[in-house]
Amino acid sequence: MQRVWALDEARFGLKVWYRRRWCPKGPRPPWLYDDRYEWLWLYAAVEPTTGQSCCLFLPRLDGACFERFLHEWRQAFPAEPWAVVLDTSGAHTSGRVRWPEGIAPVPFPA
Repeated sequence: MQRVWALDEARFGLKVWYRRRWCPKGPRPPWLYDDRYEWLWLYAAVEPTTGQSCCLFLPRLDGACFERFLHEWRQAFPAEPWAVVLDTSGAHTSGRVRWPEGIAPVPFPA
């Protein structure tokens, strides 16, 4: 019997934004701010009946990072074959993703 795993990705990061400052009337002080947007993607998978999970932080959401996550995940849980329930994200449906032996993708319908 195959175990069914659910997985998803989420973006976590920091976006520096304008903030109001109090200052006296007259000339304004120079406005210094850091205009960056930095983030990481959390790839996570969980097996609902046992609670086993695997998480990995990666720099992008694309087929290459997804494939890396799949291989790391398979190394963490190599014992038996499993099915993976997926949404229709472009990273999941990319034709470039090579699925490790023993993992079967099960996509949601469109």
